[in-house]
Amino acid sequence: IGKCADFITIDPSNKPHLQPADEVLSHLVYAASGKDVSDVIINGKRVVWNGECKTLDEERIIFEASRYKRGLQR
Repeated sequence: IGKCADFITIDPSNKPHLQPADEVLSHLVYAASGKDVSDVIINGKRVVWNGECKTLDEERIIFEASRYKRGLQR
């Protein structure tokens, strides 16, 4: 109690390969993949929420990648 946790959540509701919902353990072991993870909490902080990374600036990464790409093409 009082400790920060690391965990993920998976919402099986719109994922046919994770149905029926009464076979949770089997589905997690044999059918689920990283694409099924909707939320990631690390040390008590939201890192991914509803499939969207909250710790990276995606627009900045795309801008920097484009800049480096142009430099490599010269």
